[in-house]
Amino acid sequence: MSTKSKEALFEKLKDKEYRDGFVEAHIDEGVRHQIRSLREMRGWTQSEVARKAGITQPRVSAIEDSDSSGLTLATLNKLASAFDVALLVRFAPFSELAEWVVTLSQESLQIPSFREDTGFLESSQFSELAIANVVESFDINDEVQPYGCLSEATTTASPIAVAV
Repeated sequence: MSTKSKEALFEKLKDKEYRDGFVEAHIDEGVRHQIRSLREMRGWTQSEVARKAGITQPRVSAIEDSDSSGLTLATLNKLASAFDVALLVRFAPFSELAEWVVTLSQESLQIPSFREDTGFLESSQFSELAIANVVESFDINDEVQPYGCLSEATTTASPIAVAV
């Protein structure tokens, strides 16, 4: 996107109603395009996604085609599990959303599954020992709190996830 286009977007985002619509459209369109992209990347049918996620094929079709309005976090979690990818839901500044939209590409929607994710190998911030400590200390039956939400009883917890 050109500098002129970025400036035009910034001008439009000054309007609160436009900002609200921009976020809503990003969520609606972004989620459905990413779900379709992940499915196609894996060579799966909508029925395969539905089976793996524990939802119906017509629901997958509706999500991909245009009706992601009733999409819940529970359904998104099921889809993330089916694709074996992480799901991030967080608040962000508009500048970050605008930058993400500006740099959006088909490739950026094709997220690798955990087994295909080389991010841990490429990142110097994650050592094998740190990852091993997280894996060893995590019990699937424990309640998990995200980074930054440490309880008093978990002062030596991992920075990635905290089991309480």
